[in-house]
Amino acid sequence: MVRIFTFALFLFCSLGINAQEVSKIKSVNFIQDGEVSKLIIDIDGEFVANRKHLKEDKQILLDLKGVAAEKRFLRGIDTSEFSGSSVFISPYRKPGKNDEVRFAVQLRDNVRSFIEKRKNRIILHIENRFGVFTRAKLRKVDQGQLVDDDPTVGKKQKILIPKSNSVEDILENLTQSGVKRYVGRKISLNVNNVPYAEVLKMIGDTSGFNIIIEDEVNQLKPLTINLTNLPWDQVLDTIMDLGKLVAAKYGNILTITTADKALAERQKELDEQSKNKTLEPLVTKIFPLSYALQAAGGAGGAGGAGGAGGGAAAAGAAGGGAAAGGAGGGLIQIVQSYLTPERGTIQLDARTSNLIVRDTVDVIEKIKKIIEVLDTQTPQVLIEAKIVEAFENYELRAGLTSPGVSFSYDPLTTTSELTDQSGTFSFNSATSISQTQVVEAVINVGRLANLQFALELMETESKGRIISSPRVITQSGMAATITDSTERRFALPQIAAAGGVVENTSETETISADINLSVTPIVNNEGSIIMNVSVSKSGFGVSEAQSELPPTTSRSVQTNVLVDNGSTVSIGGIYQTSEETIEAGIPFLKDLPIIGWLFKSGYNPQENKSELLIFITPRVINQEEAGLVNRELGEDLGI
Repeated sequence: MVRIFTFALFLFCSLGINAQEVSKIKSVNFIQDGEVSKLIIDIDGEFVANRKHLKEDKQILLDLKGVAAEKRFLRGIDTSEFSGSSVFISPYRKPGKNDEVRFAVQLRDNVRSFIEKRKNRIILHIENRFGVFTRAKLRKVDQGQLVDDDPTVGKKQKILIPKSNSVEDILENLTQSGVKRYVGRKISLNVNNVPYAEVLKMIGDTSGFNIIIEDEVNQLKPLTINLTNLPWDQVLDTIMDLGKLVAAKYGNILTITTADKALAERQKELDEQSKNKTLEPLVTKIFPLSYALQAAGGAGGAGGAGGAGGGAAAAGAAGGGAAAGGAGGGLIQIVQSYLTPERGTIQLDARTSNLIVRDTVDVIEKIKKIIEVLDTQTPQVLIEAKIVEAFENYELRAGLTSPGVSFSYDPLTTTSELTDQSGTFSFNSATSISQTQVVEAVINVGRLANLQFALELMETESKGRIISSPRVITQSGMAATITDSTERRFALPQIAAAGGVVENTSETETISADINLSVTPIVNNEGSIIMNVSVSKSGFGVSEAQSELPPTTSRSVQTNVLVDNGSTVSIGGIYQTSEETIEAGIPFLKDLPIIGWLFKSGYNPQENKSELLIFITPRVINQEEAGLVNRELGEDLGI
């Protein structure tokens, strides 16, 4: 008796000392990483974190338990200047509790978030727009439960963490199988040859929970153990492992028995359940189907299908089982595999889209869960394309002009004296001239010595951009097309009749230029989108002569791409550049060094650049209704 009292006194003293140990916040940082905002908090010791989303107030509450913070870490953080969904972060100590700190994050709109723990660091991830977090990212978390990246634990091994540091949540975590994180108050335990039942009672009394120990535990050999400064839940779990004990929780009561007895009781329950299946009464449940039948191609006549073991008892009321197989047959076949053999039945009323199931209560509950998961809307995708055309033109004019003379020179004809003193000064060159004609040209040019010449120098640069943005909505797996067409009427060229007479005609021809977007999206379970895309754009060119119809230009791209929901991808582009230089002047003389520029005009270099880029942005507009959020991949339905 004295030994037990001494141990209990030592245990209480250890609890009193360790209760004062509180971790401290080392740093608080907020960053925006693309479409995700992160609140990063570093702590120098152990702690428990919980996240709560208040949708009515558009707030996220991050509670840190077993943590203290200095005043410099309790200052508000204004994040409104960022483009993300966070507006303000307000840290404060919870009233009456010096070891609990809360970070209240005010949002612009209700978006999803989760918390992640990396050793002594807690990270609150907040999406900057709804839909950034796919189910692949959210499947690691469940209602704010931590994701631990401890390198000592296998990547595929999930760490079980209590939802809070309350006794009930800690006991609930202890009854689970797997790797656990221990968050209880630290104690020290040193016993020598003490029965298991006595040690378990001491831990229960010290930690504040009720405990029931079955007689089989008293048959175990006494326990000798020395544990120092460990969480009480870790101490309890260690003792249960040593004695091969199993715990079951009922509220705030923990029942402990041996593994052999627990296994025998479980086998007895299974045998009784198997015997009761043939005696359990049948119930009838009507499940309205909203989307499964339409997705399967529409409903036929009312019909039915029997259970997995005997279909004779479930003959269709109006059409037979064939109709059910054609309308939503996929869902019906799945449900049939869960029916009780030779007892359960299923019928489909295609007129009202109702599924009638008759089976035991347990089977009905299983089928209800399956229908809730599978009878969802088909994902609808908004596809937005942007066709961007950018062009840049550059032109330089340089030459010699005279404001008061019009001089024309043709080396293939005889020169004549100047007859007109107005207009521009220009030269017309030919392929070959004689020496006499060149001399005459020089003489005539000499007659212009008294005229005033002007130097023409002009530079032109133009830039532009044309954006076309077609949009279309369609269901996953369904093709959609949108076309914007522009038509113009052009007069047909006039054709000379016999005798060279041109007849006046008013015939016209219509030419169209279209912008076309054709796409077939397929939304996968992770939320990303596979698209078969075809984009084309045609336009009107410039005719080389007035008597000709203008040509049409066409640019198109067709491809298959995989894009994350809400992301933008460039699916193609065309870049064109052209250079042209025009120069006119007197042959030979225009090429003379230094003075050659006096005998030429019209130096006209041109440079044209054009670029076509095509961007595609798909976005699922009914993520929640289609079951793409708030449900993990491969989730356990308990069936």
